[in-house]
Amino acid sequence: MPSLSAGKTLPPSGDNTREGLVGVRTGGVYCISGGYDPSTDIRNQPEGFVGALSVFVSPNPITSDGRITVVSNISGRLRLQVSDQYGRVIRQLANEEVIKGIYEFTWNALTDNGQPVMPGVYFIQATVAAERASAKAIVLR
Repeated sequence: MPSLSAGKTLPPSGDNTREGLVGVRTGGVYCISGGYDPSTDIRNQPEGFVGALSVFVSPNPITSDGRITVVSNISGRLRLQVSDQYGRVIRQLANEEVIKGIYEFTWNALTDNGQPVMPGVYFIQATVAAERASAKAIVLR
């Protein structure tokens, strides 16, 4: 099972076990460890729901930690970052080579400097190869 320094892939489709979902902590970015629920698995959505690259945030709004799920149907370097409403990158969550798969990250609503972000709207942006995807995250305190 491929892994990132700050995330792990979910089990292959059809494998509903939690085996291999061990948490990893690197620089305050946490992998979701366990908690895999096949009934909410993105792979169980209707065909065509996920494109070459998709980003999902839950819960939304975020009050403490938010789960960011990246679905990549292509391989390449994954850049995952959080930007404020002015387009300034406030947090780099990943900059790693990935293969096709589903990756989960936790954003603790802190900047790269460890400062809590202000309540408001933030944009989670993922890039793999030439593909881009984004999701809006609302932070409440």
